[in-house]
Amino acid sequence: MCRCGHPEDAHEHYRPGCDCSRCDCTGYRAVPPWSPRAWLHLHRENVRLRQVVDEFAAVERALRLQLRVARAERDAHTGPIPRIPGQRRRSGG
Repeated sequence: MCRCGHPEDAHEHYRPGCDCSRCDCTGYRAVPPWSPRAWLHLHRENVRLRQVVDEFAAVERALRLQLRVARAERDAHTGPIPRIPGQRRRSGG
């Protein structure tokens, strides 16, 4: 990680130079992994990833609810689909 707080990948690009692609840092300067800045960056990344996972889980719950409602509406119009003897029950519905 660089002292600007961004990973080394942000300083690697296809044009000449090693400036940061995410801020105005002029060149890659490594920070020891035990430094407070490195830990702060990891914490921020962890928080960001948790937010992405939480958003994904919320979308998944909403889609499961829509599917459950759609199946209930279908069954209300057509009646439940008969199961084949010996067929295992689907999960999640």
